[in-house]
Amino acid sequence: MEEIYNIVVGFDWYGTFSVARVVFIILIFALIVGIVLTWRGAWRFRPAYGYPKKKAIDVSQGSLINIGDDWKKIMDRAESDSPQVLTIAIIDADKLLDDALRMLGFAGEHVAERLEKLGKLKELKTLDTLWQAHRIRNNLVHATGFRISSNQARDVLRAYEDFFRELRIL
Repeated sequence: MEEIYNIVVGFDWYGTFSVARVVFIILIFALIVGIVLTWRGAWRFRPAYGYPKKKAIDVSQGSLINIGDDWKKIMDRAESDSPQVLTIAIIDADKLLDDALRMLGFAGEHVAERLEKLGKLKELKTLDTLWQAHRIRNNLVHATGFRISSNQARDVLRAYEDFFRELRIL
């Protein structure tokens, strides 16, 4: 028993553990390098997850959609001089704009986002007046007490119509 005690007590444990510690540090470093290299090598084989990006239709060539019938209904109602009827016609024209931009493939949460994407795609002459018309529509819907005259309402509707004609969907 005393011999075992002398072997255990007399053994150079500090040197042995120091060597073992260095060996394990080298193994950990090699393992980390191996993981990084494996990850980098495998990265090019990863599957492409996500939704495919929907490309917007080239609006310069015209479009297969036609909103003429819907626009005619709006303009038939807008023949009245009543401010309430003209306000509804402006709101309907903006809804029609929203639907048309969606059908053309412009994504976004609301009309303003779709118009921004359209503006980046192509420079349109009527885009600025359409923005003004859209702001008036927003004021009609959201601002209490906001009123416009019949002539202003007709100008707003004309801005929508000019924009639809420039896009060749009317």
